[in-house]
Amino acid sequence: MTDKSKMRYHAMTFEGHIVYNRSFSEVGKAVNKLFTFVESKNRDAGGGGRGVFGFDIAWRPTFKKGY
Repeated sequence: MTDKSKMRYHAMTFEGHIVYNRSFSEVGKAVNKLFTFVESKNRDAGGGGRGVFGFDIAWRPTFKKGY
């Protein structure tokens, strides 16, 4: 392994929970909850904090207007 191939970021451990959403309304509620959480973390950190979150979707994304 060369120096260039080393990770740039520290290793992280997932300490949260996984949420499955099966409908648009469930996704909408989850997104609102997520944004509220992230905004509160940013406020607590004086706006300089960073949060990490990810999405794993089990379907192909659709890039059509209205979906």
